[in-house]
Amino acid sequence: MFDSPEAAEHAFYLAFEQNNLQQMLEVWANNDSIVCIHPLQRPLQGMAEIRQGWEQIFENEPRMEFRLTLLHQSVQENTAIHIVEENILVGEDREPHAPVLVTNIYQKGDDGWRMVLHHSSPAPRGPLRAVGGEEGRLH
Repeated sequence: MFDSPEAAEHAFYLAFEQNNLQQMLEVWANNDSIVCIHPLQRPLQGMAEIRQGWEQIFENEPRMEFRLTLLHQSVQENTAIHIVEENILVGEDREPHAPVLVTNIYQKGDDGWRMVLHHSSPAPRGPLRAVGGEEGRLH
């Protein structure tokens, strides 16, 4: 379905912004080894736990809009790692909340690139910089 890790990442954040559970789940690989860690939360493993986690977020959180900066990207054969800074606008706020530092890992399978890990945590204070290369705007 997704012909690149970038396409999968774009679909992930679009689903997040639209609170669209079905689109969100389509981004994820469908196996028991996938993991999602939301800020300051315990790891969710496997599709059933990850589905439940996103359902709770979409039901209980206001809509969010993301401003993303790619800090690091590495692709080796069938695995891609993206480290991203998320600046999030919540609800009607026009000023982003404190940044979130995210690691997204994608694997390529027979059905294209899919997410296998999303790990987000509060970013350290101060400006973040690209790791091993130049940063780029994603969204």
